[in-house]
Amino acid sequence: MNLLTIGILHYESYEDLKETLAHLYERYNSLSIADKSKVEILVSDNCSSNQELFKKILKNSKLNIKVCKTISYNMVDYNIYNIIKNTNTNYVWMFSSDDIIPTNGHLKIIIDTLEKFMPDILVGKVTINKFQHETATGLVKVKNISDSYTTIKSAGKISCGIYSTKYNSDNFHESLKKFLGYGYLHLSYGSLIYELSSSKDVYLLDSFIVLTNHKLKPKNLYHPKFSQTIDLAMATNLFIDNIPQLNKKISNKTKYRLFWVIRLIINRDTKKWDNVLLSDYINSIFYDFNKDKITTFNFILLIIALLLLTNKFKLFINALYGVLGIRKACNYLYVHGDIKS
Repeated sequence: MNLLTIGILHYESYEDLKETLAHLYERYNSLSIADKSKVEILVSDNCSSNQELFKKILKNSKLNIKVCKTISYNMVDYNIYNIIKNTNTNYVWMFSSDDIIPTNGHLKIIIDTLEKFMPDILVGKVTINKFQHETATGLVKVKNISDSYTTIKSAGKISCGIYSTKYNSDNFHESLKKFLGYGYLHLSYGSLIYELSSSKDVYLLDSFIVLTNHKLKPKNLYHPKFSQTIDLAMATNLFIDNIPQLNKKISNKTKYRLFWVIRLIINRDTKKWDNVLLSDYINSIFYDFNKDKITTFNFILLIIALLLLTNKFKLFINALYGVLGIRKACNYLYVHGDIKS
């Protein structure tokens, strides 16, 4: 079995994929013949619309690329799951289509670190500064459950984490499926690995192992609900039982979501989000309020949030619909039909 799969998630990002593969070839080609044999490249496509262009990009790459595809389009978690299931090496390092390994030296460091320390999970850092190319590293083994939780969580950017596949099995994949939908399946993957591991070998690598080529946009076009699901994605039994702050957040989801709305308005952060997606999330928060156990404190938070939202008429109306039990979900094609995917 080879050492490392670099698994690239793809959906409609053709130019980014082309650039990432070109950079990856430079990194791969710098390795010795022995090290080249340890690395596989896997691209998982989430049913992109232009399959002809997708195939052309792969064909024109000088890399030997394996391809897997989701059965039908779905959110990013399903593409992550597809890579995990189709990885046949000891480790998997997942990339977005716009991620780049900063220098040739970084890939060599990763290979050497995996072989020498054999971690369950290796977490590095991401940068958007193309001039941050230092490869000097400090490697620290994380010592306790709380710090391991924090370290795994710090790999919210998918390419910051490298995960052992030795726990992969049909039963493991079924357990992982329970976390589909939160938008951070790689963190669920890391959390389940940590729960199963007897040695708890989590390492933090003090190096920028990934340069993201993400094009900055004036608004965050991801659904704002994903700002609230990272804890749910990591809610394994081990972490819930041993991390008080996680248990608290899971048990008081309604309170934390209402606090999020209040901070959103007070900090004037509404412009960071797409209006339609934000309206959808606001509506869902107040709609779900009726399903939860209503406490006096949460009811007070609800009133405060509604009062603050009166300055944002469309958001207020969507919140009011939610309170009245009316779910005003945005059109599926709006969310998934273009770059908002």
